[in-house]
Amino acid sequence: MQTDTERICFLKDAVTYLCAASAVVAISAFVMWIVVEMVSGQLIAASAVTVLSGLLTPMIAVMAVYIARQQWVTARNKLKLDLFERRYVIYDAAIQLINSTLKAGRVQDRSRFMFISKTRSARFIVGQEIETYLNEELLSRIAHLQALEAERLDVDGADRVTNVRLQSEIKSWLANQYDVLMRLFADQLTLTH
Repeated sequence: MQTDTERICFLKDAVTYLCAASAVVAISAFVMWIVVEMVSGQLIAASAVTVLSGLLTPMIAVMAVYIARQQWVTARNKLKLDLFERRYVIYDAAIQLINSTLKAGRVQDRSRFMFISKTRSARFIVGQEIETYLNEELLSRIAHLQALEAERLDVDGADRVTNVRLQSEIKSWLANQYDVLMRLFADQLTLTH
């Protein structure tokens, strides 16, 4: 499925190629006119300066189209880089949340707040599917783990064993999310030209 950005890039490509084709057609028509005039003998007496000055305008047009195309390519690559950087911040926030939780063995408030802060605009940058995963899968399990950690000290016996088992399952699930994140972000973090 094409994103709006890809559709816009395609349309800009089409317009650029159409402009280049128009310039080529104009130059070809001008050259054909010169050849016809030379063959008919009317242009042979004209000076080289006249002929070259007539070719100057189409050549400037071709160069202008080339420069515009190069500027457009540069702008498109900058857009890709900017989107990559913004998407990578979201990806990295998810990785950092998982890393800090697994390293500390518990959810750290600072990491959770950093994740929320950095992924707030995820829907607009990476799309609905990833935003849903980040909030409904990852963040909800982190919140559940944090709730289990808070109540672990208040429960005894079988409830404590259940609590520890649930925490262990969530941590195990978190450890498996590196591959899931890589798969989800694979298309988002590609810088092909």
